[in-house]
Amino acid sequence: MNLLEMMKLEILSLNLVEPIDIVNHIYKRTGEIFEYDPFHNLSDTIEKSAQKEIDIYNIDNLYVDCYKWAHIFINLLNAFGIKAKTTSSGGVHVYVLVTINKERYQFDLASKKGDLMRIKFGLNTVNNCIIKNENGQKKIIKMSEQNEPTEKEKKLQTMKEKLALIRRKYSQEDYIYLVYKLIEELLKDHKGLVGYSSGTTYIKHLLSLFLDENNKEFKPTFVKFFNSDDRTFFRVYRIIRNDKEHYFTYKHQPNGEYIMKEETQKQIDEYIRSYDAANAYNIYRNPIRRSGMIAHA
Repeated sequence: MNLLEMMKLEILSLNLVEPIDIVNHIYKRTGEIFEYDPFHNLSDTIEKSAQKEIDIYNIDNLYVDCYKWAHIFINLLNAFGIKAKTTSSGGVHVYVLVTINKERYQFDLASKKGDLMRIKFGLNTVNNCIIKNENGQKKIIKMSEQNEPTEKEKKLQTMKEKLALIRRKYSQEDYIYLVYKLIEELLKDHKGLVGYSSGTTYIKHLLSLFLDENNKEFKPTFVKFFNSDDRTFFRVYRIIRNDKEHYFTYKHQPNGEYIMKEETQKQIDEYIRSYDAANAYNIYRNPIRRSGMIAHA
C-alpha cells in the first residue's frame, strides 16, 4: 500500500491547507488503518521493530507498535513539509512532537490510553495535545477538550444512565453478567473493523464505563492465549454468577474478524488442552486451571 499517495489524494480531495488540519487528518487516518501489534511485548518483536526501516510508499504490514507508528507518522508529515520528531517516555514508550509556527503539539496514537481504539470506535481522542508554557510551567491541553461528545459517546452515556436505573433490580453478579452480554451485542457492529488490541481495549473501556463504582475502575478477570505461527491472540474473560462460572471469549474467526461471545465450560476446557507449549502457547507459559484465572488491570 502506498500510504503517502493515499494521504496526498485524501488531503487534496478534502481541500486541507492548514498544517494542523493535515496533521490531525493523518493522525485520525493512521488510527483507522493500523492496529496495535499484540506481540509487541515479545523481545524479538521489539528488536525487529527497532531495526526495520519504514517505507511509507510500500506498507506491507498493518500492525504497529509505538516505534513503528511514530516513524510512519513523522515520515508522512515530513513529506508535507511539517516538522516532527520522536521523543520517549521513560526510555520505553515513543511518541511524536510536532512544531507548527512555533506552536508545539504532542501526538501519541499508541498510548495505553487508547486513541487507536477510540478512533476505530468513534470516540473523541485524548492523546493529540497542544503543549503550552504558562508561567514557566509546561501545560498539556487535549485538542479534543472543547469538542462535543461524539454520537457514539452520547449513545454509550444514554446506555449507562438506563443501566443505572435498573441496576438495583439485579444482584451484583447478575448485573455484571448483563453488562457482558450487552458488550457482546455492541461489538457485533464492529467485528470486521478492529483487531485484538483495539477490541480488548474497548471492552475494558465499556466495563469501566458500565461497572465502575465510586470512580474505581472495574478490573476483569481474564487469561490470554496466542498462536505464534499465525500471529493471533484471543482472550477469555471469566465471571461468577450464582456459584457458576461463565466465560466470554474475544477471539478471531476463520474469516479474520474478531467477535465476543459466551462460551461453554466444555469449549474452554478444549482451549486449555489445545494451547500448550508444544502446540500454540499461553502467554503466561503456565497451565491454566479453572481456579487459576488471572486478574489484570
